[in-house]
Amino acid sequence: MVRAIDGETDAEPILRRRLEQAQLQERATAQAIGSCEQRIKQIDKDIKLAKELTKREHEARETATLARDLASLLRTDAFPTFIRERALQTLAVEGSRRLEEISGGRYDLVVDKQDFEIEDRWNGSERRSVKTLSGGETFLASLALALALAEHLPASAHEARPALSRACSSTKASPTWTTKRSI
Repeated sequence: MVRAIDGETDAEPILRRRLEQAQLQERATAQAIGSCEQRIKQIDKDIKLAKELTKREHEARETATLARDLASLLRTDAFPTFIRERALQTLAVEGSRRLEEISGGRYDLVVDKQDFEIEDRWNGSERRSVKTLSGGETFLASLALALALAEHLPASAHEARPALSRACSSTKASPTWTTKRSI
């Protein structure tokens, strides 16, 4: 090769071939780089899509969990139980406030599922069933619950009246509502 350039033979064809080979390699490398860049862009798009799909999957799982929980609550026996428990909890909170007031801070009403219990603060906050109360304790607990019920029942009825009125307005007879509050 050195002879071809220094010597009498013509080096131009050899250099042209090498130049063509180098140019072919350069084009192939440029194509490979372009292909890799396109692949990188596609991978970036796929990553963004995967993140979005993961987010959607998480939202769908949350929705499915909520739907499953609601379906469980709306079973024929579960929904009324849920409503009763909520009503008892509301009644217990107000009844507890009343019982604490009339017992001098000794007793507290607590709801355990669908049963009331008494917490005796003078006895280490021991909880016991209302079935174990003495006559006087039973009277205090009953009075507290009656006062709480008397206080909340008219409010609940007042909230229900517009819905009942709308329901009855489609019939010929419309109810007349009167409110009397005593105590």
